[in-house]
This record gives sequence, structure tokens and C-alpha cells, in this order.
Amino acid sequence: MNRQEFLDRYQAGERNFTYIDLSEVNLSGVNLQGVNLTGANLTGVNLSWAVLSKTQLVGVCFRRADLRSTVLTRSNLNQSNLSGANLTKADLRFA
Repeated sequence: MNRQEFLDRYQAGERNFTYIDLSEVNLSGVNLQGVNLTGANLTGVNLSWAVLSKTQLVGVCFRRADLRSTVLTRSNLNQSNLSGANLTKADLRFA
């Protein structure tokens, strides 16, 4: 799925995006609070400065993702793969 289609669906109120493939998509600075991305492929995605608080991120592949300054407070990251991800200044409180 491309950036615009994903954001259009999110803005229309959809929050369940389980097992979606957003690899290499630039989502820098977006607010995705409350989204469910369980099992998603986010390999190489750019989520720098994004807001992902209170999200379901169980089993997400974040390999080589840019998560600099991303807000992940109160998000569920169980069983997610963060190998090679840039987490510089990411907010992981209560995650």
C-alpha cells in the first residue's frame, strides 16, 4: 500500500491495518495514534517524528526503520523485530 492510500483510509476512521505491507514508505511526522498494525511489514519505513502512542505493534517488522524521535508511549511492541532500527530519541515510555 502506498502512503496516500494508507493515510486516506486512516483519516476516514479506519484503524485496523493488521498484516499491512508499508515497507520503505515515508510516514515521517504523521499522527497514527490508536492504529493497529499487528503483524505489519514496516521494513525500512521512515516514521521519524511520528506519533504512534497507544498503538498495537505486536509482531511488527521494523528492520532498518527510521524511528528517530518517534512517540511510542503506551504502545504494545511485543514480539516486534527492531533490528537495525534507529531509535535515537524515540519516546518509549510505558511501551
